[in-house]
Amino acid sequence: MLVRFCKRHFLGAARELTVRKGLDMESLLRKALVMTAGVLGAAAVVVPTSASAEPAPGLPPDPDVILGDATVYDMTKPVPAGIDFQWFSMLNPEGPGIFQMTFNEYMVPVMSFRTEDPDGHFIHQWNIPSAPVTRTLPPQMPALHSNDLDFAYDQQADAWHLQVHMPAADTFVDVYYSNWHPGAKMDPLTWDGEKVFWASGIGTAKVNGTIKFPSMDAPQQIHDWAGEQERMSQGGTSGIFENLRFGVSPNGQLSPGFWVLGPGHNNGYDYLQGGNPDGSSDQVFLIHQNDGSLTGIFAHTAADGQRTMCVPDFYEYQDMSDYPSDRFSPHTGTFRYPKRITTGCGGEKLTFTVTEPHAFDAAGPGADFMTTMSKGHTDVPGSVSTIQHLQNAFSGSFDGMPLDLPFPTVSTFVR
Repeated sequence: MLVRFCKRHFLGAARELTVRKGLDMESLLRKALVMTAGVLGAAAVVVPTSASAEPAPGLPPDPDVILGDATVYDMTKPVPAGIDFQWFSMLNPEGPGIFQMTFNEYMVPVMSFRTEDPDGHFIHQWNIPSAPVTRTLPPQMPALHSNDLDFAYDQQADAWHLQVHMPAADTFVDVYYSNWHPGAKMDPLTWDGEKVFWASGIGTAKVNGTIKFPSMDAPQQIHDWAGEQERMSQGGTSGIFENLRFGVSPNGQLSPGFWVLGPGHNNGYDYLQGGNPDGSSDQVFLIHQNDGSLTGIFAHTAADGQRTMCVPDFYEYQDMSDYPSDRFSPHTGTFRYPKRITTGCGGEKLTFTVTEPHAFDAAGPGADFMTTMSKGHTDVPGSVSTIQHLQNAFSGSFDGMPLDLPFPTVSTFVR
């Protein structure tokens, strides 16, 4: 069994605050004092202290990652970062339907959207110019605001309200993340020597509201789509310059690269996320390091908010497929990706299967990588998943070289 990290501090309402909302004992006591004073409010919530996770039974600690329970404060807490991405996702578990949005708070203000309307029309809009985003920092409840979006906690609804107003992308969103629980985090992850912060402030949720898809004329109602929010930051104390790297491409050309987690990470990663019908979710990062080792996280958030996690100790790629090269213009050659990925740790395992292959087409100078961002499911009946396979190998966007898989399709790591 995996180690359970969501501690039971109190019973009844206290358990709701500690387990569901991700607050620890100190935060709960301070919140009780605020209630006594009669001034309970979002601004009075104190940032919790998160205990680092322990390895699964029988596995020694991984020196490259510290796992723990995320809290909502991880959405906006200050971290040393030159690159700091927010990610919002909602997937329809009962048919066509995707809304995914990402943006970087510390670089040129742009937003990217991946949308699939209920009729199955898919559109990826990359780097749409947007307004700078401001953040509400702890000890206040997290919030994000710009002329293009608002994201904040609605205390009366006990839900997170996301509004997006992007005429340039013909995209408008007004939804609530309800029945939510925080997920897991890696703090820090040492990835090929660089410090990375990753946390899922909303690890599982049901999303309801309206979305105006760019492929449709009128807003569409969405009901109980599987929702998630996460944040990934990198940069360290020297900030953005840690991410500017140079590497040698397969034909010997010196290729500058500039991308989240840096083109120095030639081996790429897999990101797998699944929402389940019972309100639980699964989140996986498979980090393929340059020395051949595997690190990352294999996490489950139960419907009641309890979390289990450990570091993956194996993966297996199955049903290797070629993605059409014309979908990755100006890249040449085919991009091989797995349609099924099985991974786990501590005796637990889960298989993610692609049913709708999609590219995250971010080709161009400074983005020397290729990645799928597909829709699918796990082996949990009724689940819906995001399945990403990213390869960053100094080929393609700079020199037209074919993209060959740089790591084995089956590998087991024993620490």
